Amino acid sequence: MNEMILSWLQAGRIAEAVMRLENEILQGREVDGAILRMLTPSHLQSSPLLLKARGQCEYKLGNLNEAGRHMASAVKLLARQSFRKPLLSAMAVWADILLRTGELNSAETLIQFLLNEYTSTSEPDVEGDVPYVISRGSRLLNDSVDATKLLLEAFRLFARDNRQEQADVALELLLMEHINPALEVSLHIHLQKLVSLDTRYAGYLHFAEAIGLMKEGQWKAAADMLHTVPQKLHSYYWMAVAELRLVQAQLRAQGAAAAEQIGVALCRIEQTCAADWELHYAIKLVKYEAYLAAGNSEEVDRVLREAEAIADMLKLHHPSAKERTGMLQPADFPDHPRLNQAGAAAADEIRPAAARWKVHFFGGLKITSQGTELTGIGWKRKKAKELFIYLLLQPNYSANKEEAAEQLFQQRDPDRTFKHLYVIVHQLRKALQATILTEDGVIIKDEQIRLNESVIEFVDVEQYISLLKIADQLWMQERALALEFYTKAYAQYDKLLPEYPYLDWVEKQREFLLGKQLYVLQRLGSTAEQQKEHEQAELYYREWLELAPYHEEAYQAMIRLLIATGRDHEAERCYNQLAVMCREQLNARPTEETRRLLFR
Repeated sequence: MNEMILSWLQAGRIAEAVMRLENEILQGREVDGAILRMLTPSHLQSSPLLLKARGQCEYKLGNLNEAGRHMASAVKLLARQSFRKPLLSAMAVWADILLRTGELNSAETLIQFLLNEYTSTSEPDVEGDVPYVISRGSRLLNDSVDATKLLLEAFRLFARDNRQEQADVALELLLMEHINPALEVSLHIHLQKLVSLDTRYAGYLHFAEAIGLMKEGQWKAAADMLHTVPQKLHSYYWMAVAELRLVQAQLRAQGAAAAEQIGVALCRIEQTCAADWELHYAIKLVKYEAYLAAGNSEEVDRVLREAEAIADMLKLHHPSAKERTGMLQPADFPDHPRLNQAGAAAADEIRPAAARWKVHFFGGLKITSQGTELTGIGWKRKKAKELFIYLLLQPNYSANKEEAAEQLFQQRDPDRTFKHLYVIVHQLRKALQATILTEDGVIIKDEQIRLNESVIEFVDVEQYISLLKIADQLWMQERALALEFYTKAYAQYDKLLPEYPYLDWVEKQREFLLGKQLYVLQRLGSTAEQQKEHEQAELYYREWLELAPYHEEAYQAMIRLLIATGRDHEAERCYNQLAVMCREQLNARPTEETRRLLFR
């Protein structure tokens, strides 16, 4: 089948190839990634199913940023059609990518929506991706969910649909520290059956056997078995996990003697998963084991700090080093050098994770940590506080150094401006260090100033934008669901940082967000009016007029509603208010379109 589709593509019979590929996907068959990569962006944009398949292909290869773009486009197109099941699956894969790349606000919004959909019926019609990502993102949810139960359900659904991910989830379950013995046996049997039907799953069975050997402390046997496993697995993630387990087994079997070989392996893994922060965290923990085995106390301390920072950024559970690495001690490794006192203390326990900040800009600056508002932050200089705000309002909390200096100081002398900027960065770094106990809260590198994302848990403006993006993507097809997201965004909005009325860069952001809120009010109001919810529509329109008293469209919407509900006199008063505003402020009259609404 793949050969025939390939020949069609090479012959320019694109439409036939696309139709056959879509049919293969609908039949639950796997499509060759090489063929998907032959399709141009215009071909993909005509088929949300192929966009989704291409996104999954890039995801398995570890190209997370590209995979995320394809999945976002697929969600948008699927929402316009009647493919609800693939839509939820695409949203789940997109959310999983966001979890790995550290975009937790967007991931949390998607996962909460998927949880609502999943629990809305007793027997949800979904693919395994949905319970899988809810399980993986359970740490972000306020509601208590049984992550293990969801993982088991994901395994059942993947197996039902005969998807390759069933083997991935089987390994994930087997790697759990505490697993029911009966389930462990069942998973091994399942993998054996898969191999008997398709030898491509042999690597998964060997990995499962190696996991059992590691749990029994048979490190050399596990390392020998794992040597050929990574290249037999189907995704970048499990290839990396297998290599990390191989490194751990080699460390336990050989100790410091394996250090050079292990260092090369870890560098290779880091290069292949640059965008996956969850894997970076796992790599740091394995590096900790390697440095512990080598007796390198300085590196032990450094890598633990890095692991802690990544865990904070991703909201991962980050217990003490002993808990995370199996109660390791230097003596667990053969021929270990003795750690000095400082290194032993660092290896014994990670410092308690500092609490992260939740930052609210709507209605005025408010910073909280663990439910308590922080009011005594030692900013020292008001410009340090302004830099903190400015960076949080930029994408990825990062800004070009020259642009930041220009916005904050608006001086013509560049030397003096940059001198001031460095002083302010130093003051901000000291304020964060004193409050959040981090030494690298703000970083200058490659002409960029960046706020360390690990110190920030939540920014309300960022979440507001995420809600609107998802609502826009759902609007064409899943209108009721889109309205839920618009309503959540609407309720979150307030005037941005009213205590900073004269800062130009704040005003620009304020105008941008105001425009977004007016768009939301217009959409919510017109929808409520169409659904004959006239009181609610009037509330939205009145708020629209309050926020934008010069918007003639808002007056038009209100006049139409008042006339439709038999309140002609009120409609006339509304028109007169517009006429006065136009005359006094603009020296003009309402447009003919508005006059026709009242004087027909």
